[in-house]
Amino acid sequence: MWQKDDRIRKSPLKFCVYYYSELEGDCQASIITELWPENFNLYSDEDGVKHIRIKARPNKWHENDCPFCHKSCPAYDKHSSKPTTWRGLDWGGILVEVEYQTHRIICLEHGVYVAKVPWAYPGSRFTKDFDLTVAWFASYLPRSTTSYFMRVDWETVGRCVNRALHDLEPERSRRLDGLVNIGIDETSYKKGHKYITVIVNHDTNTVVWASEGHGKSVLEKFYKQLTPEQLSSIKVVTGDGAKWITECVNEYNSFQNCLSYLGGIGYLINYIIFYLKYS
Repeated sequence: MWQKDDRIRKSPLKFCVYYYSELEGDCQASIITELWPENFNLYSDEDGVKHIRIKARPNKWHENDCPFCHKSCPAYDKHSSKPTTWRGLDWGGILVEVEYQTHRIICLEHGVYVAKVPWAYPGSRFTKDFDLTVAWFASYLPRSTTSYFMRVDWETVGRCVNRALHDLEPERSRRLDGLVNIGIDETSYKKGHKYITVIVNHDTNTVVWASEGHGKSVLEKFYKQLTPEQLSSIKVVTGDGAKWITECVNEYNSFQNCLSYLGGIGYLINYIIFYLKYS
């Protein structure tokens, strides 16, 4: 292991070669074309946690790219004297950090921004792999569990998900394809002062749509997003009997083959019996 081999530990070049040899083919290609390691430093913080800080830089051909349109732009100022650090995925229990002295560019379309770094999303202090991993965990585990496992705070999990959402699900409208049995409800947060409307797919037990607020005007946003094919595939709608849900469902799901159960637990039991009987 490189920790035990003093020749590897003291030589940045040998370290990079060793680290590169341990990666998959796609990751190797990514490092060759986008990230150029220059040096590294091993240290332990005041809590005894081990860190490895890798000094890197983008490929010279892309160091002045805009972080949004990815076009090459004129430099706006010189590289900062204080380096920026990005947290990467842990490596064998060691916190990995990537360090680079950023600079700003001026884009004719977007204005003055920090130049793109290929290993991180714009405005993020984590690598793309870290953001994507957190987002994947958050889709299957509670946020508190994800926060504990990835060693970040609770709010950071949400920010990682927002940054990685487009890469994980570039076409979110596909969630609305093939809906058959859906449920509509609203829930409160911020000590009951704010509401969010949620629509779930009963067949997959997943949330397919959500929006801040509640009421008929909010629910209408969901129905207006549906194509005629998506709307016609809905067969069963369940809810808690709220007037605004009933009115909206009756307005948009007016065809004969849609059964709505909107009256609370009693109607929910009838729905389950009906579903088991005819499914």
